[in-house]
Amino acid sequence: QLQALEASRADGGGAAALAGVVRAKGQLWVATANAHHVDIHAAGRMVGLQPSDEPYLAAIPRSEWDENQRAGQKAMEMMGAWHPENGDRESEVVLIGVGLDRARVLAELDAALLTDEEMAGGASSWRAFEDVLWDGRYFEFDPESCSHGGCS
Repeated sequence: QLQALEASRADGGGAAALAGVVRAKGQLWVATANAHHVDIHAAGRMVGLQPSDEPYLAAIPRSEWDENQRAGQKAMEMMGAWHPENGDRESEVVLIGVGLDRARVLAELDAALLTDEEMAGGASSWRAFEDVLWDGRYFEFDPESCSHGGCS
């Protein structure tokens, strides 16, 4: 999915819509954690959301990219995995379950996506969203947060 999620929208009917999901795994692009993908792991009723230690390549200023990062971006671009505005940001989740209501699950996930208008407003407008999970710590690239010093 090439639209960011807004975490506070994923409550309410979300639990009921995901009834029957026994396992989930993937990566989410969350608007309030715009610089880092968020790993999602779920088993039964236990759900874990953890921002990656490494930022999206698109979150790192191009002037700071090393040769491997430049080559990685070119490869993603050639494979169609690099968006002109959002770079390598995307959401991809696999849900495994029993008796899932596919239409309801998709509708619930779609309801958590930013609207086209919100996407057009860009990341600077997303600061207005309440970060109910991480209090803004993962919104922007912070070179000090890279686990390997150079984020390479």
